[in-house]
Amino acid sequence: MSSATSAPPECPGAGLSPGGGTLARTGRRKLREELTTPATTTATDCPKCAPAAPLSDIEAQRAVRHVPTAVAVAYATGLVEFVSCVDCPACGAWVPQFIET
Repeated sequence: MSSATSAPPECPGAGLSPGGGTLARTGRRKLREELTTPATTTATDCPKCAPAAPLSDIEAQRAVRHVPTAVAVAYATGLVEFVSCVDCPACGAWVPQFIET
């Protein structure tokens, strides 16, 4: 009896290039800054309301690799806004999520 194992899902950040021109680099730099900067505190001491801790520089680098060039350009020009991160099912890195502004 052979055991069939499914291949792990392909990481969406695996084939992305960190290049893409000045605007893409600006967007990635801006996002990396946002990911590593501590959020401003809230007026309450409630642990549920406290902002999440910033990512380490390495975590932010891994997260930024998951951002396609077009999204990095849109972020640099203010067409999209960063809202959160989710786990990449393939590599476990954070994957930034955006909404249109």
